[in-house]
Amino acid sequence: MEDRLMQYLLSPVKLKGCVYAPPSKSQAHRLLLAAIPAKGTCVIEHVAFSDDMIASFNAIKALGKNLEVETESLGNRITIHPQSNISSTPVIDCKESGSTLRFSIPLALAVTGSAVFKGEGRLGSRPLMVYEELFKEKDILWEADPEGLPLHVKGKLKPGIFRVRGDISSQFITGLLLALPLLEGESVLEIEGVLESAPYVDITLDVLRKYGVIAAEEERHKKYRIPGNQIFQGVTERVEGDWSQAAFHILGGILGEGVCINGLDGSSCQGDKRIVSLLHSMGADIRWDGDGLVARPSELIGMAMDISDCPDLAPVLALACCLAKGNSRITGAKRLRMKESDRIQSVGSTLVALGAKVQCTDDGFEIDGVEFLQGGRVSSHNDHRIAMMVAIAAGACNEFVFLDGAEAVAKSYPDFWEHYKLLGGSIYE
Repeated sequence: MEDRLMQYLLSPVKLKGCVYAPPSKSQAHRLLLAAIPAKGTCVIEHVAFSDDMIASFNAIKALGKNLEVETESLGNRITIHPQSNISSTPVIDCKESGSTLRFSIPLALAVTGSAVFKGEGRLGSRPLMVYEELFKEKDILWEADPEGLPLHVKGKLKPGIFRVRGDISSQFITGLLLALPLLEGESVLEIEGVLESAPYVDITLDVLRKYGVIAAEEERHKKYRIPGNQIFQGVTERVEGDWSQAAFHILGGILGEGVCINGLDGSSCQGDKRIVSLLHSMGADIRWDGDGLVARPSELIGMAMDISDCPDLAPVLALACCLAKGNSRITGAKRLRMKESDRIQSVGSTLVALGAKVQCTDDGFEIDGVEFLQGGRVSSHNDHRIAMMVAIAAGACNEFVFLDGAEAVAKSYPDFWEHYKLLGGSIYE
């Protein structure tokens, strides 16, 4: 494994220019996996060929669909054809995609009644207790390896009342919302407590509407009534630009000499578009110029922020706070401890290694701003968002940054380093 690590030497240069936002990973997962039960042909455009998308392609093919890929300049065009050659117990390789795993478990039960899931990296350690407890109550066989994966589930998923806590990953809620419309009768999905990461559920509901499926929200982010025996229609949809990935370029423009990001939708359901309002509150100059979002050089002021509805922004915001005047506190990110890395620990330790003043807390960070970072040698921790954070941090360093594990960006944004170089980023391999 160590022999495959990609090592980059990053120069301390200011970023400047224009870049096109990559496809939204969150929306693409949902649009792709909702095609599994669809009766007609589905065409999903502007899809990144990332490791996570390949995991969802694996699920689609294992659950009986024929998939074609056409390469386009700004993303791939995926055509998914109806087919019926499903194994009695399909094996789904989820690679290291938590979304693919958690979305596919209920879907597989609804479509085939049995499936085996496998994965790699830290995926087996990602919590699945919510499903395990819920499905065992409903007489679903749950057999997991002591390491978490492989996992075998088997049984008939029946309609009824499904209760889940609001402070869990919204991926569990999305998985149920994708599967419950396929059951033989009406189901009710109840959320206990406050729903965190609620915008991700809104993305799911929007995707269901595109497929002609009803999930009536009787109480905002609390209760959903889902008729059974619904038919997912064939669709042709284009994936939006990804706000969580664009956030790195937005900060790159603020710390650099100005960056314009094209391909973003200001009215998107994506909760990560909150990056604009949060950085605005810190003093950033970010504004629309036609269809492009322009981030200009700005002095930032530290602040307190709760990111429970947009935890993927933690690396970007932590870096911004490190270079802001004064103190900052980031809370609401506890779920990040179970990502590709313990992302609270890896963000904190990486920034400290570069010369920042960061203390990790149970659910976030306490940060004292500094004028600039020093540079040094750091690891991506095999975490795509850490690698991208380091790239943007390099522009605020006095010395070179040596990054181990630069290939981690392939999980979600395989074109990141090419886009980084388009903006003037300097890389020595």
